[in-house]
Amino acid sequence: MMFVGLSNVITDKNQEESRNHEESSTADSGTMTHSSREKLEAELCEYKDFMLEDRLNWLSDTEVVEEAMNAFYAATGVQPYLLICDNINGIGGEITDEEALNYLDSFYDSLYVDEGHMIFVFMEYAESEYVTFLYTGKLADKVMDEEAREVFLDYVDYFYTDASLSDEEYFAKVFLQSASKIMDSDL
Repeated sequence: MMFVGLSNVITDKNQEESRNHEESSTADSGTMTHSSREKLEAELCEYKDFMLEDRLNWLSDTEVVEEAMNAFYAATGVQPYLLICDNINGIGGEITDEEALNYLDSFYDSLYVDEGHMIFVFMEYAESEYVTFLYTGKLADKVMDEEAREVFLDYVDYFYTDASLSDEEYFAKVFLQSASKIMDSDL
């Protein structure tokens, strides 16, 4: 299983400061250096109807986000799970990667019996201050390699600064654009 945690502090919707994040962004650049990725075989990732947990009640129309998540699944073969929250086990911005990893390891096992899924945690623990975690099963790592993770998380940061997007549009764009870029396809 792979785990990536990134902490971001947004002081202004147009000005971003990131810790543990490279300066260059693959979200707005046209280049990637990967060899072509193959969609994960369907039998390696059992489809689940539950894919979204919005603990902050941000999403008034979950269907928009779920459609984008299904498009991500159709393109990559990796079914994502989105958790929107302000804390994990009562811990907000001060959460360590180790604490998040321990939680996500157990949470993944409570949701899935296969290794073909991905959990994306978007935790906004204070106004415009958030941390993201990406946790994947071992088989999902075939598609969601280090570069694919970087693409996904770059889109998380890139679209966060677009104040014209609703919360639903924001998450939908993250899933749609990252799937397209990761698989080098048009969705």
